[in-house]
Amino acid sequence: LSNNRPPSDLEKGVITADIAQRVISLRKIDKQIEYFRNQLEACRANKDTLRRTIEVRMSVLSPLRALPAELLSDIFTRSLPDDDFIPAVSISMPLVPSWTYWRQVALSTSRLWRTVMVVVKKKSQLKPKAELLEQ
Repeated sequence: LSNNRPPSDLEKGVITADIAQRVISLRKIDKQIEYFRNQLEACRANKDTLRRTIEVRMSVLSPLRALPAELLSDIFTRSLPDDDFIPAVSISMPLVPSWTYWRQVALSTSRLWRTVMVVVKKKSQLKPKAELLEQ
């Protein structure tokens, strides 16, 4: 292999056998790589599951969960703009609570819901009753 002369028939046989063994070794290594890729993917999935579980458990311990309803209600009320007219879209995001308890407090805080504005569209923009019923 280290010179430029053509190999003898015996050398060709030895080289061919060596190549065959190395191809078999490569196939084994490819299978091992695939096995370890699958193992790595399973470990990553397990890690993600554990991380999400830890985050949920930590959120249960959050001091925000212990805020009294009166304080939450005051926070919600103070988060509203001072304008008389508040489009529903502008208050929906800050008052969309992430916890059921917050939602209950927000819904039971009458100051948040004391004014309801009904916008009447032009007759040409109104949908027929049948179309509304289908929705």
